[in-house]
Amino acid sequence: MANVSANVIAYLTTWSSAFEQFYRPGVADYLKRFGKTTRAIQKNPKRKVLGSSMEVTVKNRKNRSSRLSTDLMAPPPDPNPGRYTTYSVRFDHVTAASNDFSALSIGFNTSWYDIKKKADSNFKDNMGDFIRQDIEDGLEDVAEEFASSFHRNSTGLLGTITSVKKNDSDLYDSASAAVVTQPTILAKVSPTAIAHLMDGDIVDLWDVTAGAYEMYNVLIVNVNPVDYTIVLGLSDKPNTTVADGSTDATNFDLIRTLVLSEGTTCAIYLSGSKGVTCKGTLNNFFDITQDYFSITAANRLLNDFRPLNPLRIDAAAGGSDVQLTEDHFRQAGEAVGWANGSYLDADKRMIVMNRDQYRAVNLLQKDSGMTMLPALQSDIGNKMNKAFGFDGWTLHDPTLGSVALTVDDLAAYGVIDFLDMNTWEMVEPFPGGASFDFLPGSMAGIWNRKNYNATAITDYGAINNGRPSKEFEAQGEQLYAWINVGAKRNVRIQGLDSTL
Repeated sequence: MANVSANVIAYLTTWSSAFEQFYRPGVADYLKRFGKTTRAIQKNPKRKVLGSSMEVTVKNRKNRSSRLSTDLMAPPPDPNPGRYTTYSVRFDHVTAASNDFSALSIGFNTSWYDIKKKADSNFKDNMGDFIRQDIEDGLEDVAEEFASSFHRNSTGLLGTITSVKKNDSDLYDSASAAVVTQPTILAKVSPTAIAHLMDGDIVDLWDVTAGAYEMYNVLIVNVNPVDYTIVLGLSDKPNTTVADGSTDATNFDLIRTLVLSEGTTCAIYLSGSKGVTCKGTLNNFFDITQDYFSITAANRLLNDFRPLNPLRIDAAAGGSDVQLTEDHFRQAGEAVGWANGSYLDADKRMIVMNRDQYRAVNLLQKDSGMTMLPALQSDIGNKMNKAFGFDGWTLHDPTLGSVALTVDDLAAYGVIDFLDMNTWEMVEPFPGGASFDFLPGSMAGIWNRKNYNATAITDYGAINNGRPSKEFEAQGEQLYAWINVGAKRNVRIQGLDSTL
């Protein structure tokens, strides 16, 4: 009986101490990176996915029924209605390969006592409402991932490790190698959008050369965006293992060997995300070797679908990346007909770049005829600021017209995207619904009661599996797809040197 009382006292003490906690914002609460590009893409609730797909029809040539003739008696030419290309955006919740919508899913767990705590008078200020705070933080994670996925590599690649060293200082020194017994390691990441990596992320390391995992569930202890280094450490997950999955990882000697081996590339993916194709990303859109919605890479060069391919200018055609020059802007402008201001003052036309290219643009204006103004000091910037909070710069050139310039830390390195935002739309399979939907729950609208499970929830024992527990879970998702109805109005310049 004494043992039972001791257990009860210990339980009540733990439960009571939980009530004395209150929420303090931490580092992770302030590191929010929502991106800037997706803010300018309109959400179109008028489009409906009828049945399993939505057809998008794009006119790929003008009506050319007008003809010049010197024969005054000649009959008029046959009417020509132009030519149209149709592609489908498919919604298939059963077969991933036949589905063009992405699902941003998230889940929450809580206990009955956390729910009861909301009614306690000591927590009327909501500072102790961990459930609410967790949900709010989770929805912000969805917003971050939403903005991130538009710029992410189509395979989910976050970057590659180029070299490693012992983590014994805040400075990077490529001459210092890792030590076998070191519990953490400092890794240099190749030019990438470093904002895609954040403190606390759990990642998998993939040996590109061998085509196999090198280590699972590695913790990103710290990210240094200045010199593109990250500190990797062993996570608290018990299944942090080496490649064959049989041994718990105790050091990073394998990583050191992997990275320092000649011709070997170590890739970084969010844990469990490798192989999950990001549909509708800018990389898919601009790279004709990738599928884009229902058009496979094998078909993107067919006559019917060629008008749906955007324009790419390879600045590195000579064999190596080059610095950004004014000529690149001229090439992009001529590619879409901006020359001589023919599309001057077009709303929502944006140049999207990462910060390194932005520095290059700053250098350009000193030696060229381009001028830059803050958003609120130009007509275009004012319009875009009112439309979606644009806070970038407007760039004007007498031969190119005016465009908006935005720096998005989530944008890819080594490229600049000239995007006509009027050609982009976000659609959902269920128009009119909320962007994020919680699955119906049995309690408070979203919470479902979980059952005991000896392996997942508690050590209560297999005999009690299936018995209702005091734990609850909530799950939700956001379904979306990006469509483009004017591919030729979008240009990507690639092969740019990002090491300014």
